[in-house]
Amino acid sequence: MDGSNNSEQTPLLERAANTIKAPAKGLKGRLQSGREDSRTYISYPAGFLYLTYEILISNYANVFLVFVPLGIVAGVTGWDPTWVFVLNFFAIVPLAGLLAFATEELAAKLGQTIGGLLNATFGNAVELIVSIIALKEGQIRIVQASMLGSILSNILLVLGCCFIAGGIKRQEQEFDVTVAQTMASVSMRKVVLHNYD
Repeated sequence: MDGSNNSEQTPLLERAANTIKAPAKGLKGRLQSGREDSRTYISYPAGFLYLTYEILISNYANVFLVFVPLGIVAGVTGWDPTWVFVLNFFAIVPLAGLLAFATEELAAKLGQTIGGLLNATFGNAVELIVSIIALKEGQIRIVQASMLGSILSNILLVLGCCFIAGGIKRQEQEFDVTVAQTMASVSMRKVVLHNYD
C-alpha cells in the first residue's frame, strides 16, 4: 500500500456502493425503492405490492375490507343468517368501489367501446349474481324485482341526481338527445312490460 490509491475497490464493490442509497422511510418508501430495483424478481413483486397499497389507501371505504374474510368465515361456519348478512353487507361496500375502480382503469386502456361494455357488465355485478342464483333456484319474481330495481335506480335515482347536481350552478342545462331518447324508451318499455305481468 503506497497510499497513491486511496480507494482500493473491486468493480463489484463500486457497483454496490453506487446502488446503496439512504434507507427508505415507511412502507411506501420501501415499496417505491423496491420498484426501482434492477432485479426483476424484486421489482415485479414490489411494484405489485406498491400498486395494491396505493389502491387500498385511495379510498376510506377500504377500511371495510376487514369484513370480507369475516363474512366468508361466518357463512362457512354456519353463523346466524342475520350476522352473515350484516358482515357481507359491510364487505360489499369496498368491493363495489374496487370493482368500479378496476373497470375504469381497464376502460382507460382498452378504449370507450370495450370500456362501456365492461362498465355495463361489471357495474351491475350484484344484480347479475343475484339473478343467476335466483334463476337456478327458480325464483323468477326475485329476478324481475332485481331488474326492475336496477332499471328504476339507474333511470330515476341517477338521472335525478344528475339533474339536481347540474342545476345547482346552471339556470339551463343541455342534454344529449340520443341518451334522453334511450332513457325514455327504456322506461316506456318497462311500464308496458310491467302492465302485462
